[in-house]
Amino acid sequence: MPPELTAAGGKFVAADRADQARVRAALGAGAELLVDCLCFTAADARSLLPLAANSGSTVVISSRAVYVDAAGHHVNSDVPPHFATPITEAQPTLAPTTDTDYRSREGYGASKVAAEQVVLESGLPVTVLRASQIHGVGASPAREWAVVKRVMDGRTALLLARRGVGGVHTTAAANLAALIETVAHRPGTRVLNSADPDAPSALEICRTIAGHLGHEWEEVLLDDTAPAGLGRTPWDSPHPIVLDTSAATALGYRPAGTYASTIAPALDWLVDAARDGQPLPTPTTSRSTSTTRPRTRFSRSGSGGSGDDGEGRGASRMEAPPALGDDVHLAVPDPDGRVVVDEVDREVRPLDDAVGPGVVPFGEVREYRCGLRYQSKRPNGGSTVVASSTCRSAVSPMTSAEWPVRWRLKIMDPALTPT
Repeated sequence: MPPELTAAGGKFVAADRADQARVRAALGAGAELLVDCLCFTAADARSLLPLAANSGSTVVISSRAVYVDAAGHHVNSDVPPHFATPITEAQPTLAPTTDTDYRSREGYGASKVAAEQVVLESGLPVTVLRASQIHGVGASPAREWAVVKRVMDGRTALLLARRGVGGVHTTAAANLAALIETVAHRPGTRVLNSADPDAPSALEICRTIAGHLGHEWEEVLLDDTAPAGLGRTPWDSPHPIVLDTSAATALGYRPAGTYASTIAPALDWLVDAARDGQPLPTPTTSRSTSTTRPRTRFSRSGSGGSGDDGEGRGASRMEAPPALGDDVHLAVPDPDGRVVVDEVDREVRPLDDAVGPGVVPFGEVREYRCGLRYQSKRPNGGSTVVASSTCRSAVSPMTSAEWPVRWRLKIMDPALTPT
């Protein structure tokens, strides 16, 4: 619990959300303000109502994941949404659902809609706040780690998909808190968007992070002809996703600050946590950029897309990454006769890497390593064993004419099949 809250007389009481008796005991005689950050389903919302009835004002944290575009696409659909203008609270939403796992891509936003309907139709003073990619100290996932890690690794070049122009609106915890304070003094039944007063692009976010940490690198801005997965970031989107917060402003809300002015404490926390060996709640999308001149690669035309669920607990299409430093790299030649290397997965230790992520001339590539994984079903009980093999190919030096390097493994065990 933050020391400033303890000093102000606050205390932490642990209780399982499903244990209504314990939760009601914790609330005691009631509260002036009740904030529910764990309302994912209609059942969660129904369990909240008796507590909300004994509170002066109640706030339920929801997500931008509820919104759909004109074609019915949302941030977790296979086809990324395209919102032509900033999203207002009147934007259509997914149909509510109570029979789909809220931790799934299709179930998260729809379950949030069902929860919203329960509280909004209760007749109680409940405000629903639809946030987007919340950031701050202790945030989970800590999306900025995708950039902070690369700074700490000393990267000299960073790759950005779609030239870094894509962006997903962010919400500082400080700004969310400021809006909560505003609605606490103005109880009512309403829906409000919650986001930072600015909506920086992925390029601008990465420059902010690198600038705060005093790091410079070459920005390699890729277009849609780059290989899939290359240069992705947690803020990657083929079309900007921006929330309209004018309704909150009209209510008297004043943000605590912009993305750049509110992110610094979280960046310092990530650096300190990494140096202290603390586990970090992190995203798996990667790649970022900084303050030096941009250079564009893959300048032909193409297409691609990705999405993100926002504040879903376990609902992201990307799994949490493993420990610090586990990386697998994708290496491809670019039109300028260089090798472009970027993380695309996390399976092996850094010492197994062929080349550090970045952009290097072909002539500097002295060795490439290829790992293959096999699944073997043993006859004794049918248990499954996963084995891995690594082969190496030395090239000194490598030239564009030798690209790509290929490997062949002779499998001696017929029970092994490549996966």
